[in-house]
Amino acid sequence: MNMLRRINNKSVGGQDFTVTVVNVHQVQYSQDGKTAILEIEGESSKSGHIDWVVYAQTLKGWLPPHESEELSDTQRTHIVDKIGESLFLLEMPNKII
Repeated sequence: MNMLRRINNKSVGGQDFTVTVVNVHQVQYSQDGKTAILEIEGESSKSGHIDWVVYAQTLKGWLPPHESEELSDTQRTHIVDKIGESLFLLEMPNKII
């Protein structure tokens, strides 16, 4: 079981990764010195709170200098899942599309 811990109001750490909300449009996933960025967006829910949308298709791969390393479908799913779990821990309800 990979335990998550809240680092601060923008970051969550796992056993081998960190998720950081960069701003209201981006979330960053870092692992083993490599970084990937996904787009997010807040939208108002029916209850008046903000629900976050995580755009899985915006995960293009690792940022330079690791851009030549391929991400498998399994890795992509793992990254997106960990981002979703981390956002919930940051009290940012979300859905992945």
